[in-house]
Amino acid sequence: MKRMRDLDRHESFLGLPPSGSWQDLKDHMREAGDVCYADVYRDGTGVVEYLRHDDMKYALRKLDDTKFKSHEVIFGCY
Repeated sequence: MKRMRDLDRHESFLGLPPSGSWQDLKDHMREAGDVCYADVYRDGTGVVEYLRHDDMKYALRKLDDTKFKSHEVIFGCY
């Protein structure tokens, strides 16, 4: 069973490339703060959890419209 995550520090993504791994996503998102959890799903979505809510808010501002593994990705809280 997966543990429940605090949605105040949780960020979801759409349009991830098939070649992207959770490690790649975590490394990319570390530019904005301390990431404690990342996962990528086969349907091109992913999720990241930050240690602090302020890191998540900063990530939304800083990493919006950035490229992840040469693909544009939609970042946001869903």
